[in-house]
Amino acid sequence: MRETFVPGVWTGTKFFTSRQHTVAGQRLSQDDIEHEILRKRFKDPRIHFAIICASSGCPPLPQSAYTAENVQLRLEDETRKYLHSKRGLQIDYAENTMMLSKLFDWFAGDFESKSGSVINFIKPYLDEKAMAFLDRRPKMSYIEYDWALNAKEPLK
Repeated sequence: MRETFVPGVWTGTKFFTSRQHTVAGQRLSQDDIEHEILRKRFKDPRIHFAIICASSGCPPLPQSAYTAENVQLRLEDETRKYLHSKRGLQIDYAENTMMLSKLFDWFAGDFESKSGSVINFIKPYLDEKAMAFLDRRPKMSYIEYDWALNAKEPLK
């Protein structure tokens, strides 16, 4: 699924799968935390817009921490922002095509479990123009995922 060969940053999927982190006394990988704990426990597909890998295809890195008090609001906000960005959703009106982030393909089951379909999941986050576009029954496709590091400055 991931091609994570970014020289000087990560050199393969081991970056996500090696159990280098101790959490509550248990050695875990980033994948363990995301897939085996957060996704399984909370069953909330908005997690895909919060727990990110810092690639250019992901939502931007958040500027503040998630807390018990703000988590629901932040999950809504991050989901909405991602779907209003070129990383998350692109509409080609001339070609009658709606392109979604590859996240919606890779984790379609999460979105379908919550809302019945990916389209049903995204509808509450769309503006009026995008909602009207859905009435045209557009072709659906996925945006090629950009695994490059999401950095403000080039790495030296």
